[in-house]
Amino acid sequence: MNTPLISVIVPVYNLEKYLPACLDSLLAQTYQNLEIILVDDGSTDHSAKLCDAFVKLIASRPGQANSPSAKAIHQKNQGLSAARNAGIKAASGELLVFVDGDDLVSQNFLLNLVSTLQNYDADLAVCGFQTFENTPELSKSQKNTPKTSVISGEKAVVNLLVGQENLDIMSCNKLYRKKLFDGIEFPVGELNEDSLTTYKLYAAAKKVSYTNEKLYFYRQNRTGSIMKEQNLLVRLGQREKAAREAIKYFSDDKHLAPAAEISLLTAKFAYLDNALYKKIPENYGTSALDWIKSHKTNCLKNPYLTKKLKLYLKNLNLYKIFRKIKN
Repeated sequence: MNTPLISVIVPVYNLEKYLPACLDSLLAQTYQNLEIILVDDGSTDHSAKLCDAFVKLIASRPGQANSPSAKAIHQKNQGLSAARNAGIKAASGELLVFVDGDDLVSQNFLLNLVSTLQNYDADLAVCGFQTFENTPELSKSQKNTPKTSVISGEKAVVNLLVGQENLDIMSCNKLYRKKLFDGIEFPVGELNEDSLTTYKLYAAAKKVSYTNEKLYFYRQNRTGSIMKEQNLLVRLGQREKAAREAIKYFSDDKHLAPAAEISLLTAKFAYLDNALYKKIPENYGTSALDWIKSHKTNCLKNPYLTKKLKLYLKNLNLYKIFRKIKN
């Protein structure tokens, strides 16, 4: 196996409580030809000092072949997207990976992703992930034999837009060839930046490889986390915006434009669902239902319409009953 340099980009903002564990998990990697780029996004706690101390620690180690290197970038607070973009610009590696500074990775995270990428000659590799609140079992073995697969970048786009699975949407469980980011950046100032970016990277990739091993550990529900603070209506709005941007992005692509239209349909059903269960005001559900009714005919002709969505569209009057049975 070739061992190309991997740039690990770690955005950091007020993570003094969690950053050391994250960095320990990176130092424990079985794949060692990597550079760790810490991007301090204007932290107001001791995170900046921790970043600098880590860089000094790595620099003080005796030089060894394929041993990790590290550097720190300090910038004024601009958000996660700006931190990632800064890391990409500073990266020297042929390959890139993003690890949020409060998350953890398995010791084989990089090795397995590189192996999957190279085995299939892919441009982007994806692994499984799991969420945790306290301390995950990083070394816990898989219950099932790991499985790998590969699909075209176009198929990966369709799966993302139609399925809307976190596995596909999130940025941090993936290894990228750096060239994929030519002309693509994370949108500064936007929430849910992954949903506005990942489909573009899939579209730029010739092949996308997958391993079902859960190698990335995403910390949930920490105080001050972005997802915890987001209002449900804001998240729904971002989902709709991502769908509309995808429709525009693929407007000249006869294969991918219909998949983007399905993502907008599912965004509208998400409004309807949350209104039915009184999680958002009723008028949002009414507006979504009006949109669904007015676009029903065209949606039923969409080649990517799933059986479930087709059933819902043909029985809108019974939709509330369907959802109650499911839940």
